[in-house]
Amino acid sequence: MFNIAVHGHFYQPPREDPWSNAVLKDPTASPAHDWNQRIASECYRPNCAAKVLGPDGRIASVVNNYSHLSFNFGPTLHRWIEKEDPVLDLALRESGRKAIAQCYSHMIMPLASAEDKKTQTIWGIKDFEYRFKRRPKGMWLPETAVNTAALEILSENGMSFTILAPSQCEAVIIDGVRKETPYGKGLDVTLPYLCRLPSGRTITIVFYHGGLAHDIAFGKLLENGDRFRNALVGAIKIRSEERLLVVATDGETYGHHHKFGEMALARLFERLETDPEVRLPDIGTFLEDHPAKFECVIRENTSWSCVHGIERWRSDCGCSTGGKPGWKQAWRGPLREAFDKLAERVDGVFSETVSPYFDPWELRNLSIEHFRSAGHNNKEEYERGLEFLSKHLGSIGEREGASILSALEAERMRMFMYTSCGWFFNDISGVETKQVISFAIRAAELAGNLSDWDIMSDLLTDLEKAEGNSKEYPNARVTAEREIMHKTHCNGNGRNGKYTNGAASLVSDLESTGFGGEKMTDMNYGGNLAQSILSTLERDPAFRNVAYFSMEIGLTPEIPTYSGGLGILAGDILKSAADLGVPMVGITLLYKKGYFAQKINNEGRQTERPVDWDPSKLLTFLPNSVSIMMNHREVKVGVWSYTIIGNSGHPIPILFLDTDLPENTPEDRALTDELYGGDNRYRLCQELILGIGGLRILRDLGYRNVKTFHLNEGHAGFITLELLREQGYPDLQKIRNQVVFTTHTPVEAGHDFFSYDLINEVIESTFIEKLRNTVGGSGLSMTDLALKFSRYVNGVSRKHAEVSRAMFNNDSIDWVTNGVHSTTWTCESFAALYDKYILGWRTNTSRLMQAIQIPNEEIWEAHRTAKLKLLDMVFEETGQKLDPDILTIGFARRAATYKRADLIFTDIKRLLEIGAGKIQFIFSGKAHPHDEPGKDILQKIHNISKELGTAMPVVFIENYNMTPAKLITSGVDLWLNTPVRPREASGTSGMKCVHNGIMNFSVLDGWWIEGCLEGHTGWAIGPEPGPNDMRGYDESQDAEDLYRKLQIKILPLYYNNRPRWIRMMKLAISINASYFNTHRVVREYCEKAYGTVFRGL
Repeated sequence: MFNIAVHGHFYQPPREDPWSNAVLKDPTASPAHDWNQRIASECYRPNCAAKVLGPDGRIASVVNNYSHLSFNFGPTLHRWIEKEDPVLDLALRESGRKAIAQCYSHMIMPLASAEDKKTQTIWGIKDFEYRFKRRPKGMWLPETAVNTAALEILSENGMSFTILAPSQCEAVIIDGVRKETPYGKGLDVTLPYLCRLPSGRTITIVFYHGGLAHDIAFGKLLENGDRFRNALVGAIKIRSEERLLVVATDGETYGHHHKFGEMALARLFERLETDPEVRLPDIGTFLEDHPAKFECVIRENTSWSCVHGIERWRSDCGCSTGGKPGWKQAWRGPLREAFDKLAERVDGVFSETVSPYFDPWELRNLSIEHFRSAGHNNKEEYERGLEFLSKHLGSIGEREGASILSALEAERMRMFMYTSCGWFFNDISGVETKQVISFAIRAAELAGNLSDWDIMSDLLTDLEKAEGNSKEYPNARVTAEREIMHKTHCNGNGRNGKYTNGAASLVSDLESTGFGGEKMTDMNYGGNLAQSILSTLERDPAFRNVAYFSMEIGLTPEIPTYSGGLGILAGDILKSAADLGVPMVGITLLYKKGYFAQKINNEGRQTERPVDWDPSKLLTFLPNSVSIMMNHREVKVGVWSYTIIGNSGHPIPILFLDTDLPENTPEDRALTDELYGGDNRYRLCQELILGIGGLRILRDLGYRNVKTFHLNEGHAGFITLELLREQGYPDLQKIRNQVVFTTHTPVEAGHDFFSYDLINEVIESTFIEKLRNTVGGSGLSMTDLALKFSRYVNGVSRKHAEVSRAMFNNDSIDWVTNGVHSTTWTCESFAALYDKYILGWRTNTSRLMQAIQIPNEEIWEAHRTAKLKLLDMVFEETGQKLDPDILTIGFARRAATYKRADLIFTDIKRLLEIGAGKIQFIFSGKAHPHDEPGKDILQKIHNISKELGTAMPVVFIENYNMTPAKLITSGVDLWLNTPVRPREASGTSGMKCVHNGIMNFSVLDGWWIEGCLEGHTGWAIGPEPGPNDMRGYDESQDAEDLYRKLQIKILPLYYNNRPRWIRMMKLAISINASYFNTHRVVREYCEKAYGTVFRGL
């Protein structure tokens, strides 16, 4: 038996603007609003529900890492979490059994004054007690910076232990014999050590394993959870229940510094928890059971992040992060000296202001009661502060109370100005250093308003001595005057503006900020001009650097320029791009007859008719046009425009190409009439219009700075030839550098192919020569063309990438698993629920993982509302009344034979034995007009519905499009998906379902391989995917497994265990919807393929 403790030090510096108390937007954190939000989405939230993958890449389990970790959360960070993410806050509080405290604002304790050491310790303890409802046993020292005085303060306040680096141990004393341990050499870190202090007190020191910590933070241990486990277990040389191996790193290592690091940590805990030889104790409890038997002597004034001790925070020691060659950090000393002088002045004003009423330093220590929890705005915090004073000072005048609160806030700001990050990095102009200077300016302003001293001018003079490295910001004074001083109420020479009431210094900014809203930091013109400039830039084609080409784009039901999943996906990606502020433009064709409107006749046969719609009511026809030579004549191409406005206010234009122009022949005017209509010649013309005409239209409209042309399928592949023509010389690599290609088709027959004879009849001879030279063969595969001319190629799921690599003999094909636009596909009742419990989910879709906290009864009520809406629609469309209490299974998608809509009816007799009176079905979907086998399946379902009658109702909703799709994917109880493996590239209908708490019952193919957590997010149908599935497999196994699970697992759970069913609904939302959405997809494309930055949120 032996013990292991993995400790995470979770910390971010206080980032709130000192005047508005809001965290301002930080472009360097893009795509997030600021670094707190970004790191929360990458690390803090994922660690609440970290996924563990099985050998097949599917989710095997989900682990709350916090329940296993020893951890400390920086109090100022936890304060922000409490305000911004209550669900995460609750998860941390409930998982804090092994948590320890931290000195409050990450001040370097050996450099702090005696009073600051005391306040930082007391505030850290009191904040911990407030959050975790117990007294902490240990405390984390910021940067593990330590000296004897710091340990005395910890021990004096009841802390029994702290964690240090092995290099901070000078010697150990074993059985009275002193043994030197220079920089940790020869130190047994699996033993705790008692440190005796001059006061006679003691504190236990736990030294973490330095080598392992280094490999976790900077090595490759987090690439594999099993390797992580083996490294920890292998590091224990003496296995005893009295031994404890501790590893400690920044908590942000698990997910932020190392993407998916939380998954390796989850796998580690899963392995260790099931190992009978390993315990994962709380460090404090372990020390109570196994007190230290030996002693240690610490190296004074040392830390874990500076080999020179604590010099990184006061001198140019040589340690820095970032910067340019030759940059120095000589500014550190003068900056600290300026702050020390300011602290002395602020302390004087504070003491003078508070002394007539209370002991100043005792009141400061008590004021954590006031500061520990963030108010919604400054006014609320001010009023709460008056209540705090009333509690401790009794009756006091409002003017005197306001002055004391100003003095307390000045003290808080002047402690914040010592936050360690201000000295950690490379230059005085860095974000972190600007932040601590802001705290100093605010402290000087507040204290100056309470005294006759010209504190601000003295501070600015001292800041001038802190000289930086850049010409733009030669010293800290310039930084302050350019970036910060405009927020204060001081005049141009830095003198303090005097107030007749001390409250003014706290609340005078509130009117201009709307009680806590952001203020402009770079311009003083007000919001209208800035918004006008931003809006102008965002609408200027010159600022768009990504063009997204898709044969179909589905935006709304009223614009029928889509047939199914490909178009809906394109629309969802463009909507998310608008929400996130990606500088993109979309290009497709205008289909005035749409795809087709479907009608099922009395025999159950699909019939088609053109869609009747008027583009002029929804789109804007632009005056621009271009020409293409096709069929030996000039064809004019016009363009319509539609603009998506994201929830960020960012616009994305969608361009619809149209040949229905008076200048064209009747034959040419019809070229953009129908989506996927006509013969092969018609398709070739359409794809020439999309690729060549699309690029020419872009150029004509002013889109001349596009760096990335994203081809959503190979239909727009001819753009590569137009780019070659523009370039004027045959440098193929330069064309590849501009093109990104997403393939969606996992079977060779699904890729468009045109013979050179046909191409020769349709397009210019110069193009044919280019084609023959670059592609070869007897004709042109549009997929081959796109593959040869793209710098980045991806499939739309991990399995699809594997299939595509084999199909095209191309190992470079990556994957970006599809998603859906969360706001579009979440029904009203669930959206209202998320608005209530998951603030910000529309912007940060990963927050949907918090759905696990929503009360069961409210989840079920939202589902019942959606289900009743669906059944009302079914009644209106079919006249058939379905029972809302019966398990309703949905199947709605393109009616292609490989999707096997009829698999559920393989053995109707057995199906009736299993589910008569217990199951009802809702089907919908269209077969391509030329797909007779697909129409046969629809007819079969029609006939089966008549055969089954009321024993097992089967209804079919005609004319499947976005409107019924949203009702069906939100209103059924279970979603059925039964494709032949591995022919489902991804699939997105099931992703729509999980946004509404609907579980999937699906063959393991496409996205479901990644999303299925058996018995938790849904159920798999059939055997595990195999490497030879492309050659065929025994499909009867799928039907057998479908019936078995329906009978044994699904029906009993639905009818007999409603709480467990609802639990699975919440897991489907938390695990699947939080990931399988197009906000994540767009971010992946920006990171992997576009190399672009965007507004972010």
